[in-house]
Amino acid sequence: MSQMKLISLNIEGSKHLPRVADFLDSEKADVVCLMEVIEEDIESVLHDYPYRIFKPNFLDEDEHKYGVAIGSKTMWESEDSTYCDGREDSYLTYGGQGITHRPAVIAVVVDRYQIVALHFTWTPDGKMSLEQERDLNRLFEWMGERQGVICGDFNIPRGNELYQKLLTKYRDNVPVEVESTLDPILHYANHKIAGSLKLVVDYMWSTPEYRVENVRVVSGVSDHCAVVCSVEKT
Repeated sequence: MSQMKLISLNIEGSKHLPRVADFLDSEKADVVCLMEVIEEDIESVLHDYPYRIFKPNFLDEDEHKYGVAIGSKTMWESEDSTYCDGREDSYLTYGGQGITHRPAVIAVVVDRYQIVALHFTWTPDGKMSLEQERDLNRLFEWMGERQGVICGDFNIPRGNELYQKLLTKYRDNVPVEVESTLDPILHYANHKIAGSLKLVVDYMWSTPEYRVENVRVVSGVSDHCAVVCSVEKT
């Protein structure tokens, strides 16, 4: 594979499945990274991606498992995963108002390309917290010297102190002119007034050995915008 097409998208459970399915069918990416996907929906959402890995990070009131998933059209050489909160892997939180999901991370190596997908620690109104900072330090420790693309819903707004810490290690490939990766209509905060909440929290970070190009932020798919790009090793 000389170049990989990659998509990262928080799909907000089952609320937007027809939109998500149509979008993935039209884009035909090589690898898809999803956040807030329900375990039993994976087969239908990633039907074109026979190689899949899922890491749950919270339960809803009906005990459906939500989590991070990666789907690939090509079998990967290796896989790894963790939670960045320091708790045992078997523990799952119940999602709800004021309760954060666990910061789940998955890494796969597909045809020598390392792709890392995550749904990071949530904080109210995009504010920083000591918990989020601790979890970010754990992420850095787990990543170590790994080279690759790190994508997903970070819940870290562009420009704050934790974003600046990420910049010391990785390159932000979302174009500078992008004002928000929250959907201007489908995100709950924008239901009454379109575009009233604008935050960049979904990213395509990369390490020096990787070149990320043709980055697009696509609205109208879910409550978060999809981030689409092409990846090449330098």
